[in-house]
Amino acid sequence: METKNNETKTTTAPAKPRPISFCVLSKETGQNGCPVVQSVDKLSAAAKAGIAAGDEILALHGVKITSAAQAMEVLQQAGIGATVTVRVARQGAQADLSMVVQAKALSLDVDDLDEVVERKIAPAA
Repeated sequence: METKNNETKTTTAPAKPRPISFCVLSKETGQNGCPVVQSVDKLSAAAKAGIAAGDEILALHGVKITSAAQAMEVLQQAGIGATVTVRVARQGAQADLSMVVQAKALSLDVDDLDEVVERKIAPAA
C-alpha cells in the first residue's frame, strides 16, 4: 500500500495468466476411469498435440487424471510454456502426446489469426 498526499493507494500484482482449458472433458469417465474428451478447439494446444474428441485422458505430466479439475490443476502446476506429456487412450491403444501449455492470450500464432479473421468476416451461408 502506498500513501501520497493523504491518499491511500493499494497496488496489487498483475493476475498470473491461467493455462487455457485445452479441450472440453466429459464428467463421464472412460473404461480406464479417466475423463473423455468431448471436443477440441482446432486452434488449441491440444489440437496441435494431436488430442481428439473421444480420447480418454489417462495422465498429464506423469499424473493419472481422474477429473477435468485435476487436469487443470496439473497444467497450472506445470506452468505456461512447459511441455507436458499427455497419455491418451484411443480405440484400445495408448499414446503419449507432447503439448506445450499456453495462456489464452498466447494461444494463437500469426497463421491462426488469419484463419480466425477469415471466419469472422466470411458472409453467412
